[in-house]
Amino acid sequence: MIRSKTIGRRVPLWAVVMLFCSGLSAQQVDFTANAPQMVEVGNPFRIEFTATVNTSEITPSGFSLPSITGANVIAGPSEARGQSFMNINGRRSESHTYTYTYVLVAEKEGRLEIPEASITADGKKYTTKPLRIDVVAGGSASAGGGSSGGQSPSQGRQGQQGGQSQPQSTGTIQRDDVLLRVIPSRTNVYKGEPIRLVLKIYTRHDLGMQNLKSPALTGFWTQDINTSNTDWQQEEYNGKLYHSLILREYLAFPQQSGTLTIEQFSLTASVRLITQNRRQSLFDDFFGGGPQVQNIPLDLSSNTLSIQVKDWPAGAPAGFQGAVGQFTMEGGPSQLNLSANSSANFDIRIKGSGNLPLITPPQIDMPTSFEQYTVSTTDGYSASAANITGTKTFSTPFIARAEGEYTIPPVEFVYFDPSSERYHTLRTPNYTMQIGQDTGGGGTSPGLISGVNKEDLKILGEDIRFIRISDPKLRKSGAVFLFSGAYWLVLLLIVAAFVGAMIYLQKQIKLRNNKTLVRNKRAQKVALRRLKAAEKNMLAKNNAGFYEEMLKALWGYMSDKLNIPVANLSRDHVREGLIAKGVEPELIDRYIAAIAECEYMQYAPSDKTQIGDVYNSAVELISKMESKI
Repeated sequence: MIRSKTIGRRVPLWAVVMLFCSGLSAQQVDFTANAPQMVEVGNPFRIEFTATVNTSEITPSGFSLPSITGANVIAGPSEARGQSFMNINGRRSESHTYTYTYVLVAEKEGRLEIPEASITADGKKYTTKPLRIDVVAGGSASAGGGSSGGQSPSQGRQGQQGGQSQPQSTGTIQRDDVLLRVIPSRTNVYKGEPIRLVLKIYTRHDLGMQNLKSPALTGFWTQDINTSNTDWQQEEYNGKLYHSLILREYLAFPQQSGTLTIEQFSLTASVRLITQNRRQSLFDDFFGGGPQVQNIPLDLSSNTLSIQVKDWPAGAPAGFQGAVGQFTMEGGPSQLNLSANSSANFDIRIKGSGNLPLITPPQIDMPTSFEQYTVSTTDGYSASAANITGTKTFSTPFIARAEGEYTIPPVEFVYFDPSSERYHTLRTPNYTMQIGQDTGGGGTSPGLISGVNKEDLKILGEDIRFIRISDPKLRKSGAVFLFSGAYWLVLLLIVAAFVGAMIYLQKQIKLRNNKTLVRNKRAQKVALRRLKAAEKNMLAKNNAGFYEEMLKALWGYMSDKLNIPVANLSRDHVREGLIAKGVEPELIDRYIAAIAECEYMQYAPSDKTQIGDVYNSAVELISKMESKI
């Protein structure tokens, strides 16, 4: 026991760590095998054996692979070498790879056994683990541009080659070897009901991709689904086995009824094809007579989809404003007891799943002595493959100007549930508010009834003076104002001022009730505020944020100026509204072209487009529209 303690004190901890690290560094050769998990009968596939060495002093040799039963070798082994060097904080490291590749064709269905491969390095023998590959029957059915199918995994990344590797291509390319498909979750929906659109590529060859172009998706409000962890997957389609990858994924909310068409997506692809030349001698592989690689370009187009959109059933309640989904609502004033001239908020919180981004604030009928201000909106939702779920909160600030007891009637929110095909009306309770006297010393607004305002009293020497009982000898002093000319003039001015104030107040009340006129007047102001936000994103080189704000400015200006609800906002409705206002067709076409360019650049940005020109053009168009309408 005493001896062990002595040894523990003599051997420091750092020595143990160094011994452990030296043991790890002794492992200088790593030999692995890689093959697909599933292949088709008659379809070529690739197997790679890779030796990784962390020093240039060791060179593997003597690669050996026993014969494979149940498969024919059509190419290989072909050897490739690579090396890499790293220098981190003065410490230099290197890595050398030696790759041996076979191209095989399975002869029959079942399980294919790949035996151990071996190499010799630094006097030691290294082997791989045996591999098992499932062999399935090859399909012969033709696969067209893509009919609707089942749902797929989350959104992939264009050109991604992580996860399962793509198949090695040999032979020739068939018509249905590479497909680009748009897969909808459904093709018959109600207006405002979400459709999941998945853009997926199917390939039976090693593939590279570039220049993906998306259509405008006219008639839909879309929300991207942010899924960045998608890998290549093996999938059977029309009787054939493919490698598939999701390129784009959307939630599309139709904004108008009828038949809506989703135009074709387009993609430029490059197929890497291996061709096997006829071997004449053993020297052919060395002098270029072995497998040859060709890159064959392909222009792919997806299928065109037709979506049948049903209009909402007749008999919608008066408060229905286009909310579609399943929701709950809660809300009320932040305080029930206030003093006059104090402020509070009336909050409405809508929770559920559906077209939450398109929901507008419910109408709140407050007493006339309450001043309401601009509603602020707080979004707390997220998009998934099924729907948009979360909360949306509307907060309305108000000031109670007069004392008394007031009742705020229930606030109603109406939505349409596609699953039950019924309208539902949600209501808040009645709220009774007690407004007390202003404690801040401020007066009440003119024309409103309030409590008695108390004044300070001054005592002029004595509380009670003696009553004079003698003749006071009163006499007339100066002209009497009552019923004089000045009196009648002042009275006339007071009446005229009262009548003028009444006319002005009635006019203001009519203007406030005219929501169309209010939206029309504030259209330019709101558009300029959004253009300023776009300019900030432009200066910050945030292209995605820039185009998002530009679309809000262009669409929002037309929604306010032409009094078009968000649910019905489309290019056709904008064109009809501008024609009705007498705007020139050339200016209309320029405005709609600016919207289309921003929508395109939001999903397919290009370095050739100068966003400064886009911004200046939008400012010019809105200014011209303001002068024309």
